[in-house]
Order: sequence, then C-alpha cells, then structure tokens
Amino acid sequence: MKKTIVFALTLLLLIGCRHNRVVFPRLVELDSLIAIAPDSAAALLEAIPSDSLFDTEDRAYHALLLSQARYKAYIPATSDSAINIAVDYYVADNKGSYDCRIRSLIYKGCVMTELNLPDSAVYWFKAAEATASPDDHANLGYILFRIGDLYQYEFVASNLAMAYYQRALPHLKESGLSFYEMASLSELASLSSLANEYTDWHYMIPAMTKSLSQNDMNYISANLATLGMNYYYNNKDYDRTIELLSKEFNMPVSIATRSRCHLILAQAFAAKGDVDSAKKHLDKCIINSVIDSMHYYRASAIIDYAIGDIASYYEHDQVADDMAHNILIASEAAKLKDTEERYILQLSENEKQINSMKVKQMALTILAAIALIVFYLLICRYKIKSENEAIATLRENLKTHRFHSLEQVEMSEKMRESMTKQQALLQKMMSLYEQNLPDEKFLPQIKKLLKGYKPEAGFWQDTYQYVNLHFSNILIRLKENYPKFTEPYAKVLALVCCGCSNADIMVITGLGSLGVVRNYKSKITHEIMGEEITIEELIERYRERNIAKFVQVERNAKMLSVAERSLIYPNPPQKP
Repeated sequence: MKKTIVFALTLLLLIGCRHNRVVFPRLVELDSLIAIAPDSAAALLEAIPSDSLFDTEDRAYHALLLSQARYKAYIPATSDSAINIAVDYYVADNKGSYDCRIRSLIYKGCVMTELNLPDSAVYWFKAAEATASPDDHANLGYILFRIGDLYQYEFVASNLAMAYYQRALPHLKESGLSFYEMASLSELASLSSLANEYTDWHYMIPAMTKSLSQNDMNYISANLATLGMNYYYNNKDYDRTIELLSKEFNMPVSIATRSRCHLILAQAFAAKGDVDSAKKHLDKCIINSVIDSMHYYRASAIIDYAIGDIASYYEHDQVADDMAHNILIASEAAKLKDTEERYILQLSENEKQINSMKVKQMALTILAAIALIVFYLLICRYKIKSENEAIATLRENLKTHRFHSLEQVEMSEKMRESMTKQQALLQKMMSLYEQNLPDEKFLPQIKKLLKGYKPEAGFWQDTYQYVNLHFSNILIRLKENYPKFTEPYAKVLALVCCGCSNADIMVITGLGSLGVVRNYKSKITHEIMGEEITIEELIERYRERNIAKFVQVERNAKMLSVAERSLIYPNPPQKP
C-alpha cells in the first residue's frame, strides 16, 4: 500500500513538472506575440489556467504579460490585481530580469492611469524612471513622455509637462521611437506657444515636419490648430487663422482637436465681426477640459462685444479671467507638489546614504583591523620562511661547490692523461725532426703518424666539460650568443684553455698547418665576437668570472655556518 502511494505522488509530481516546463516556453512565445497581435495574445494568456502555473516566476511573468496585452489591446483595466503580482515579484522581491522589472513598473503606471488615479500613476512612472538604466533610451523616453502627458492633461501643469517632454526628446530620438518623438514635439509646440502667448515657434516647424513625414493626420491637424492659434493670438491674422483651421474639418481629427478649432474659429469670426459664423462654431464646441471652458467664455465675450452686449461681455470675460487664474494656481500647486515630493524623496535618499555610509565605515573598520592582523601574521610567517629558504639555499650552494670541486679534480686527471698521450705523439714527431731526414722521407712519415692518430672516444666531451667547469661555461655562452661559433672553433678554443700549443692543436684537431691554427684563434675574437682582443685575453676574462663565483660560494658556506650556529645558539653567552 505504501509503495502504491509513493508511486502515485511521484507520478503527480512528474506531471506537474512536465506541465510547468511546457507553460514557460509558451509564455515566451506570447511575449513576442504581444507586439504583433495584442488582442490575440490577451485571449491566449487569459486561457491559461492559473492553477497550471506552479512556479512563482511563471505566475509573475504571466501577470506582467496579461497586463501588457490588455493595455495594448485597449481592454479597460478594472483593477490592478494582475500587475501587482508582477510588481511584488520583480520589484519588491528584486527578482527576475531587468526587462521584466522595468516593464512591471511602466505598466503599473499605465494601469493606474486607466483607473483614473493620476497621483499613483505619476509615482509609479517616476519609480520606473529611477530604475531605468541610463542607456535604456526606449523605456526612458516612453516613461518621461507619459509623465509629461499626466502633468499636462491631469494636473494642468504646463511647465512641468514641458520639462518632461523636453527630457523625453533625446531618448526618443536615440531609440528611434518616431511616433512618440512626433507626439512630444507636437505637445511642446502647443504648450510653448500657449506659455509664451503664441510667440514661440521653436518646436512648431520640427513638429509639423515630423507629423508630415509620419503622415499622422491626428498630429498634422493638431499642429495646424496650434499654428492657427499662433496666427490668431500673436499676429492677429484672422483670415490666415480661419484658412488654416478650416482645413481641420477635412481631416480625421480627434474630438478634442476639432472642438478646439471651433473655439478659435468662433473667436476669429467674432473678431472680424462675422457674428453668425462665430455663433455657429461656438455651438459646435464640446468642452473637455478647464482650458476649453476658458476659451469658450473668451469666445463668448468677443461675440458679446461684437453684438454690443457689454454686460454679457464683462461677465464672460471675467469668468474667462478667473478660469485662467485658477489654471495658473493649479499649475503652480502641481509644481509645488512635485517639488515637495522631490525634496522628501531626496531627504529619504540622504538618510539612506548616511545609514549606508555608517554601515560601510563600520565594515571597513572591521575589515581594516582584520587586514592588519592578517598582514602581521603574514610578515611573521614570511620572515621565518625567508630565513629557512636562505639557509636551504646556502646548504645547496655548498653542496654544489663541493660537487664541482670533486668533478674538477676528476676532469683534471682525465685531461692530464689525455695530454700525456699527446706529448708522446709530439715526442715521436720531434725525434723524426731531429734525424734531419730529407723532405721526401720526412713528410710521408709525419703524414703517416698524424693519419694514424685519433682522439680517444669521449675525448671532446670530457674536454668541453673540463673547460666549462674551469672557465665559467665559456663554450656554452659563446655558442648561445654567436651563431658562427661552430664546432671547429669550439675545439680550438677548448684546447687553448687546456694550455695546448699551436702544434698540439694542429695534431689533435687534424688542421693542416700552424698557420691554419693561428687563423682559427684570430677569427674567434675578431670576426665571430667582433672584439679587438686576443684569445688569451678572452680566456682570462672567463677565468676571473669563475674565480669570483667560487669566492662567493666560499662566503656562502661561511654564512651557512654562522646561520646554523645562530639557530643552535640563538643567544650566545655574554663575556663576563
């Protein structure tokens, strides 16, 4: 029975794991689908049952994608419960990727905007701005654009809206988000014209150019409306105003833009004295905001003045002035609120930094103390290790010196035997010479004697070893440094080091004559080494190096003796 229960639980666990591995790749695919078909992605995401998502990360990812797809598919948000799952995981718990974290903050702001909670929307968009990487131009541009929209349309704070649109522009240009760049330019054109009594044309031309290149009729019409207002308020060119704004009604414009055009046209016709046309356009106005109401009462005042109703003119003009004053107060209040929020946020950040600095200072103090202790222990250990290494090195040097001494004695004996044989050969040659034989008899015997001579096996190897030991590796060094120092030259130099005469060298090496031997000796120093010295001076130079080396070895041996005595007797007895 127990085995059956365990098997069933294992099977259920495997099915759950398998199901989860299938869902997660499906979410990645739906993430890519949102940009192409958000309505289809939203339907597919809603079809995924919540109980199929066992992993916390999967649930957060699903909630983020669902909120994003609904927003892009223009499905009105009824609550923020879905996006809160993503925010809790990616922001509060600081888990997941940067992309998911920044998206969860952005769509939290979007949902709060749809729920008509602009204060909360601004808070979350600013949190997204603080989280965004400085080089994430696409997200930063969009975030700043949305904050500018909120200040403009929710808080009627045109100065703050302009500041955020201006900050969004370079990011939008860098990321290539042409639509939002065009929208920012158009909003800036409208706001800067309004703020500067329709004398500011700085953003007007770029906005019009961008909207025409995008062929976006809504923003083309909005920019035409702004341009018409500029002609109306600044130049008092009512005919040009009527000409521009009349084009709006042949375009697919928004209700707000169309209503604004009717308001300006009503004022333009009234200023020209065409009261009937002014009233016709005024009746078609739809009031969507406080600013529209202000323009409505201003247009009504102008019409009243045109028909001679002075009492109504003053009444409507006063209402328009009061509204303008309230708009200004609301704008300043929003600006003050934003400043206060920034100040409180800065105080909180400063407090966090101070606390963080205190913790860091304490941690650095502890680390410094630990580092000093470790450093002291390392110095002590290094000192002991250095003393032991020095004694070991001295012992090794002494051992090497003793070995070389024995090796030199052995090599000297070998060379003495070899030289004795060479002397015997020379004695035979001298006896032939003393017989005063004629050349035709002397030369054949000499050649026969030399032809029969061959050095013993291992002769040159022993000779080279002997010379290198007694002359500080002279043959090895010359072969390493001078490629032209070949074997024949090495044999001649080795025999010279052994004290052989030119005749000895001629016999041992088999060179043709004494002149050839002298030529070899001269080439070693003059041509191969390029030095103006004799071969004897070269040999003496390496002999001195060898003597200096063994003098140092002797000193090391004495130092070793002193060091070993100090280890045995660290505190020698003082004299009485």
